[in-house]
Amino acid sequence: MGDLRQSLKRLLSRSVDELSPDQAMELAVQLGKGARWLLKPEYLEKAKTAARSMGYSEGQIRGWQVPPSLPDAPGACWVVAVTQQPDFKALREAVVVPLRWEEGSCQDDSQLPEGLRKTAQSVIQALKLSGEIKEDQQWNLVPAEERLFTDPGRILFEGNYASGWVSLAAGLLLAAGNGRPRPDVWATGCWDFETGVAAVDGLEEKLKTAAEYKVRRFFVPASCLKKARQIVDQLRLPLQIESLADSIKPRAALAQYLSSLAVRAGRDDSQEARTATYMFINDQQELTEYYLDCIVEDSADKVRQKIDPPEFRKCRYLITTVSDSYEIVCLSHLVFRPESSLIVFTQSKADRYQPLAEKAKEWLKGKNFDVQVRPLKSDSSRPLELVSEYQACVQELLGQDRDGPLVIDITPGTKLMSVAWAYAAPRTARLVYYESEFDAAKRKPKPFSEKPSVISVQELLRNT
Repeated sequence: MGDLRQSLKRLLSRSVDELSPDQAMELAVQLGKGARWLLKPEYLEKAKTAARSMGYSEGQIRGWQVPPSLPDAPGACWVVAVTQQPDFKALREAVVVPLRWEEGSCQDDSQLPEGLRKTAQSVIQALKLSGEIKEDQQWNLVPAEERLFTDPGRILFEGNYASGWVSLAAGLLLAAGNGRPRPDVWATGCWDFETGVAAVDGLEEKLKTAAEYKVRRFFVPASCLKKARQIVDQLRLPLQIESLADSIKPRAALAQYLSSLAVRAGRDDSQEARTATYMFINDQQELTEYYLDCIVEDSADKVRQKIDPPEFRKCRYLITTVSDSYEIVCLSHLVFRPESSLIVFTQSKADRYQPLAEKAKEWLKGKNFDVQVRPLKSDSSRPLELVSEYQACVQELLGQDRDGPLVIDITPGTKLMSVAWAYAAPRTARLVYYESEFDAAKRKPKPFSEKPSVISVQELLRNT
């Protein structure tokens, strides 16, 4: 603390009752940009009292808002760390530091407190080693507010920021994926390159600070979960405590936290923003709901325009298969707009697939599609039986309209199932397959990347 002004030390060391309003204002002014992040709320309130008495407007003292607003622009992130300054009664027990990740050329990070700089470097190293960010990408951590670390109070931000690793890593993953963070979702956690997320200290101070900021969900290392929930119960804090996952892969360890942290883009936002949201959602049910609410209609319009010749864009009948998700089932219906359709699923896995088929049917009924659901007794281990049952499906759907325009979506299912459909389908039918860009790290296809291939069964068999 050698370079901290003696006058500032004296003011920081006093209790709020020992400070006059003018002295509280002097303290806040000396701390500059850091005042609202470092000082306890009662000190800032006293400073505002003095400012009002001097004729300052509310707009002029808005910078001392309690608590301050967290950044939520692209690249934004923050860490919460315990301030180990027991002699300074004016300082918060835990300080929140607003930050931002920027992509570009290497910048001078000497302004950052040393502990924060080391943690940021560890985050970048871990995410490059795991392939989450490219080796040639240059990311820099900077303060979200100018002069935050250049005003006289800069040294008060010095400390150990190892427990901010999880928050910084999630912030960088969001920035790299074009996402934005929700200010009401926080986390704390160190990182061990051999074991993954590691335990932290100062839970009580961090949780109390989170409650003050009206945080909704707070993620902690699995080893700290029980203790964190006990603290919340004892102090009656309005926080939902959740656990980070045990994994040595950063994205897997932070998956649920990332999913909660990412702001959900609306249906009127850009395709890029909606894609970013989709890629961060971790819960399958929420993922499907988001896809159906915000993506599928625009995606279907985009796919339809890619189908050539134009007469292939519509059909009277559609058959599709439900698999681990029914998103593609709904997409196909909106692409081809059939008058009648059939959703099939493997009966041996009915407990898994039938509920999904019924959900797809219910959603499509709401869009005025005439949809039926049918189980398949055969499986891909007996292709001849599968061909026979597929033929029965076609007959059931088409009835007497044997040459009615039929499209069969072969995207879901095994390769052998696709072959069986080629032999079971009428020669007048068409097969469709959607190829999408697949993000291996997130293990998801990217929405709006679908490329349809529509194949005439007659042409297919003629050339085989």
